Amino acid sequence: MQQVHSKNCHEVRMALDLGSTAIKMAVAEVDFCNSKISDVFVRVSRRIDFQDDLLKSGKKELSRKIMWRGLQIISEMFNLAKPYKVERSLAVGTSVFRRAINANEFSNKLQKWFDLSFLVLSPKQKGKLSFEAVRSTVQTPRKDIAVWEIGAGSMQFSSMIDEDPEPFTFEAILASISFKNMFINKVQMKNSMTISSPNPIIREQGELGILIVEEFSNRVPPVLRQKLADSRTRVYGIGGVHSYSVSNQVNMPVYDLGSVNEALENSYDLSDEDIGGEYAATDVSNLILVAGFLNNLNISQVYSLDISMVNGVLVSNDYW
Repeated sequence: MQQVHSKNCHEVRMALDLGSTAIKMAVAEVDFCNSKISDVFVRVSRRIDFQDDLLKSGKKELSRKIMWRGLQIISEMFNLAKPYKVERSLAVGTSVFRRAINANEFSNKLQKWFDLSFLVLSPKQKGKLSFEAVRSTVQTPRKDIAVWEIGAGSMQFSSMIDEDPEPFTFEAILASISFKNMFINKVQMKNSMTISSPNPIIREQGELGILIVEEFSNRVPPVLRQKLADSRTRVYGIGGVHSYSVSNQVNMPVYDLGSVNEALENSYDLSDEDIGGEYAATDVSNLILVAGFLNNLNISQVYSLDISMVNGVLVSNDYW
């Protein structure tokens, strides 16, 4: 009887996360009775700059070129998933698709070409999925988890507050690209529409940037500030800024204000060429962004996790 129950609780799902600068996909066997991933068969991520394309549009529209590129990437991902006999598939999108006035056009193509449903998530929905992605991965008790997600286009904090059964989510205004552009415009007094990288950044500019970030971080609600500063809370950092940019620069998956400041000190006066990599333009400004929030919110440590919202989509029965 137990074996029958176990068999009935499992299915192979494919989830896609269409973010501001990347499309991520995972195919996994999911134990949907317990909201757990049993086995991951394939996980891939492909760079695509929806965010930059939208920012350069005068009409808040995604270009046909970027949509076509997105469809090509998704087609490749479907081919990678074929051997695993996917039973159901779903795609989600976030901030860039909330802002694009022609997001429906892209959604219609996904439905027509791949029979793929595409949901554009609200900040609250995204926060809940990110929280569930972490919860399904770590051993930390649900009540002690706080998730800090930073991507190219959005930043969210999510955690359980008091006895509320749903995680509380706060969306911050700043994210990797928006802060980089603000830094170019407000600190360096240049035009981010014509200059794509703030590098090299000098120390005085970095210090001013941290003050600006701290001012924005004051908007985090007191109940969440208290939870983030609580010694019992374990703060998990997800999204490309935490899992790739900052963790690589501090050379460890767990970091605090001291290690981020040290990495920042070593990054002043470096050009994109000195820094290297396809995300060089945002690496140093990402350190400034994280340092400002760490300091003002009294977050003792961040445990970065290389997971994305696809993990949350896979295990969340709300969407299947």
